[in-house]
Amino acid sequence: MGPLFIGYDGREYALNSRVELSPHLDLWMRGARYGTVARFRVGPNVRVFVKVDKLGARQAAVMMTEDCVRAVP
Repeated sequence: MGPLFIGYDGREYALNSRVELSPHLDLWMRGARYGTVARFRVGPNVRVFVKVDKLGARQAAVMMTEDCVRAVP
């Protein structure tokens, strides 16, 4: 299944999961609220790359910490 990440609501999500961005992000304020976890990077903090629906091809994936998104039920 792959690694599991913890969202801002405390629930787990995985690679290729549908997620909602946190309302405190500028992207959320600009209407880009949902996306798919495309990849991740492990370091001092786990970073996930989210392919956001509303950005189009101009920006393929946005990097953020794992607690900036939550799984969409």
